[in-house]
Amino acid sequence: MVKVDDKLLGYLMSLSHFHLKLDESRRNKLKKDLSAVLRYVSQLQELDTSQVEILQRPYPLKNIGHSDEVKSENYLPASVLPTEKVYKNYLVVKQLINKDGA
Repeated sequence: MVKVDDKLLGYLMSLSHFHLKLDESRRNKLKKDLSAVLRYVSQLQELDTSQVEILQRPYPLKNIGHSDEVKSENYLPASVLPTEKVYKNYLVVKQLINKDGA
């Protein structure tokens, strides 16, 4: 098992984006916490997993997509808008922007 000492902790802290600077009490707590994590991982490595099936994900995943197909060329149902507001499958609206940009 890897021992978390001042040299390793200094190296790990230098890898951080902000180059962590901790006081002595926080460094000691961090060393203790990292050692506990490494002990736990070493316990997991001792388990016999030869009979365990390898999983890519812990839950089944299936593609729920659909094929793209055009069912109708009329995108605006007549029941939604009055016919005078639709021209060649386009919605007719009032002019929103004037030619002068106002």
